Amino acid sequence: MIVRKGACTDPALVEKLATTLVTAITAPQLDLMDSLFSDDFTMWYGISNSSLDRTQALDFFRRYFPTITLRYDDIVCTPTATGWIQQHLVNTEGADGFKVSDLPVCMVVTVKGDKISRMDEYFDSAQTVGFDASQMTQA
Repeated sequence: MIVRKGACTDPALVEKLATTLVTAITAPQLDLMDSLFSDDFTMWYGISNSSLDRTQALDFFRRYFPTITLRYDDIVCTPTATGWIQQHLVNTEGADGFKVSDLPVCMVVTVKGDKISRMDEYFDSAQTVGFDASQMTQA
């Protein structure tokens, strides 16, 4: 992971949270992910223009992540005054034959205290043919 210099008041915290988040998502280690999120955590997806609260997001992650293999490559993390911006390439495969290769993704992450309070995720849905985005909305 490349961590660029930025305006964040605590770049060491950003590096720790960003590294831990990548591990939690790609392993997947859902209890670790749970420990990173603030009580008022929100996940917003550009692909569906929808938000999930903490409980909904964790439910989605628990249902979906065990069904795929997931890898982030070429991770670049840029600290900001409120958290960080992360760019990476997603490589994933599902048991049903679903596959995405080298999908550029941008996440804007907001931190409150020592927890992640918000993640906004952006990617080109045209590169995810076969992905069921309905899973990224409230169940």
